[in-house]
Amino acid sequence: MSIVSSNKRKQAWFLRKEGKSYNQINTLLNIPKSTLSTWFKNYPLSRVIKKRNILKTKIIWARNITNFNKKRSQILKVEHNKLINSYAKEIPKLNKERLFWIGLGLFWAEGGKKEKSAVRFSNSDPKIIQLIMRFFIEICKIDNSVFKFRIHLHPNIEKEKTQKFWAKILKAKKQQFYRPQIVISKSSKKKRKHNTLLYGTLHIYIKKVESMRKLKGWIKGLSLKI
Repeated sequence: MSIVSSNKRKQAWFLRKEGKSYNQINTLLNIPKSTLSTWFKNYPLSRVIKKRNILKTKIIWARNITNFNKKRSQILKVEHNKLINSYAKEIPKLNKERLFWIGLGLFWAEGGKKEKSAVRFSNSDPKIIQLIMRFFIEICKIDNSVFKFRIHLHPNIEKEKTQKFWAKILKAKKQQFYRPQIVISKSSKKKRKHNTLLYGTLHIYIKKVESMRKLKGWIKGLSLKI
């Protein structure tokens, strides 16, 4: 055995005792794995090194599984969004007839139907608020100046920021807003997360008896057709 090969064998043996794999030693010393297998066949690894190698293998396996799951999740997310976008294109334009039925359905589900002298509607979703406002203005023929608004907030929400947000959504004036009301839900037990209901719940008020009668009449008429 030459001095070079002897030195390489010692280096290889040292690396093997450190727990290096055949692949790692091959990369470091450029020794074929078949040669390493011959050299080490009579030198079993210690229990400590075996356990360490098993642990390393488990860590690598777990990392690979995590990366695989992340990539799979990204692929599924892209496919999910594609399907949603394709279904979104199936929805026709919102004409007055469709706006009538959608708005009436929203009010039937979410509106203050026990009110006698005023119309009240509340929701936290800006899109739903925009839709019901279109219904009130375009279908119920309610003038924009008649609307009043009150924001129900949780203690973690900034009042001014929230009012500016809703004013922009509604294209409303500051004078149309009542003083915000702080509400603590009994079910949340003051432990509501800070990232939920970032802009509180908006309540829409229309002090017109005739508008309330009209809505109740439409709802009654619809219920009789079911």
